[in-house]
Amino acid sequence: MSESPHLLIVDVAQVLLRSNGTALCVRRNPGTAVAPGQLTVVGGHLEAGESLDHAARRETKEEAGILQR
Repeated sequence: MSESPHLLIVDVAQVLLRSNGTALCVRRNPGTAVAPGQLTVVGGHLEAGESLDHAARRETKEEAGILQR
């Protein structure tokens, strides 16, 4: 058994809806190991010390190029 501390990995995901009822989806990279080329919602991992709100905004900017207010 390892003596190093366990790191908790938390995923964040969000569904971004427009006023007309459509949702934003992003297509996964065809070269990725998990679900290559499939559509998914915006999401990723929570960084150490990061709030859920900040993580959601960061992932939206990184994955879709959208800045949220």
